[in-house]
Amino acid sequence: MPAISPRPLRLPASRRPRRPRQARTGSRPSSSRAAFRSSDERIPTKFYARTLAPILRGGPGEKIPVNATAVRVGDAAPDLVLKDQFGQDTSLRETSGARAALLVFYPFAFSRICTEELTQINEHLDAFQNDSVQVLCVSCDPMFTLRAWSQAQGFGFPLLSDFWPHGRVSRAYGVFDDRSGMAARGTFLVDRAGAVRWRLVNGPGEARDFAVIRDEVSRRVE
Repeated sequence: MPAISPRPLRLPASRRPRRPRQARTGSRPSSSRAAFRSSDERIPTKFYARTLAPILRGGPGEKIPVNATAVRVGDAAPDLVLKDQFGQDTSLRETSGARAALLVFYPFAFSRICTEELTQINEHLDAFQNDSVQVLCVSCDPMFTLRAWSQAQGFGFPLLSDFWPHGRVSRAYGVFDDRSGMAARGTFLVDRAGAVRWRLVNGPGEARDFAVIRDEVSRRVE
């Protein structure tokens, strides 16, 4: 009878001794998170953490200084021709020729504070959009983003896209921030003659009180 050689004993996987991990060599970091921290090409991540994140959270952020060339009360309002959320051209000159216009600049669609602000307008739309005044909200978002936001929130007023040339109208009014590529919270009341009758500029994390703005509009619009 031939001799039977014993099989080698194999321990279960859970009881096998683990081999020590060897450090990887080369320039590639051990994780994608480390790559985000160590690579100089990830500067936009730092920019998001320092600038955009506080804005989208509604935190204080950094105050955006009003441009020295911003239009002031009594100045002629720069004309604008921008597409609304449905792709229709909207002209300030044509609007203000028939009635006053309330220009409401804001940073981003879908952000918390901007949604709350424009919801205040929508809930009291008769005060901001009637035979005497037309509200025009302006941001640097693309048209299709504004359409999706408008449909999601049920807004009943124009959302104008200052996306391209990027921020051209916001720059003309002195409320464009070059660091983040967005508009500040600027509010301008333009009369039928095309002159700025009243203005208010808030920082990115400072929500506007549209009850106050509603009173200003009713007091200044004939």
